[in-house]
Amino acid sequence: MILYVPLCLVFLITTVLCECDYVDSQKAKATLEEEFNPVVASYSYQLPESCPLDVRKDMLAEFERRKVQMSVNRWKCEFYKCGKVFLSEHFLHAHFMRKHADALPSEGQCLAKLWPMLSFWSDEPIDISNYNPDGAMKIETRFKRLHSFCENILAKCFPPEAGVESHKLQEYFSKNYCSMISQNPPKRLPKSRGRLLWIVITVLICLGIIGFYAAISSIHGLPNSRLTMNNALNQVIKKHARKME
Repeated sequence: MILYVPLCLVFLITTVLCECDYVDSQKAKATLEEEFNPVVASYSYQLPESCPLDVRKDMLAEFERRKVQMSVNRWKCEFYKCGKVFLSEHFLHAHFMRKHADALPSEGQCLAKLWPMLSFWSDEPIDISNYNPDGAMKIETRFKRLHSFCENILAKCFPPEAGVESHKLQEYFSKNYCSMISQNPPKRLPKSRGRLLWIVITVLICLGIIGFYAAISSIHGLPNSRLTMNNALNQVIKKHARKME
C-alpha cells in the first residue's frame, strides 16, 4: 500500500509536465469529426496546409494507435519492443511522453489548444483560462478575444482566394459557430480547469495516504514506547530500593 505514495507523486508530476492534454485533445478531435469534417466534405473542399482544424495533423494520433485497453484498469503500450502495461490510461499517456516522444510528428497540431473554442461547437461550457491566466480580465473581454481567435482560425482554413466554396464555408462556420461565442457571454461562464482539479485531488489523496500511514505507524509504535517507559520506571524503582537497603 505504501507504494501508492510515489504513484501519487508520479501522477502529479506528469499532469503538470504534459504539454498537450489528452482528454481535451480527444474531445477536440471528436468535435471536429462530428461538426466540422462532414460540412467540409459536403462541399468537396480541400483544407489548406495552414488550417489548424485538420485532424490529420493531430500530434497524438500515433499514440492513440499504439494503446490498447486490456481491461478496465489495464492499458498496454503497443510500441515495438515495449509492451509495458499500466494501471490507468493517464499513466500510459505519461509513459508515451517520457519514452516515445520521438514518435511525435515535428509539425503536428495539439488539438487540445483548440478546445476552448471547440467546446462551444460541442455545446459544452468553455474553459478560457488559457486566454486569461491571471483571471483579471472581464469575462466579456475574454469572450470577445476567443471570438476573434475563432475567426482567425477560419481565415486560415478558408482563405478568400480559395474560391466560392471557401467563402461559403467561412461564412457558414462564422455564423453558426464563432458567433455562438459572442452571444450573451455572461450567461456562459468558463468551467473550472480539469487539470487543476485533478492536481488538487491528487495532492489531497497523497496527503491522506501519508497521514494514514503515519497514524498507523504511531499506533503500532505506542505499545513499544509504553513498554520502554515502564522498563525505565522499574529500573529507577529497583535502584532506589537497593539504596534503601
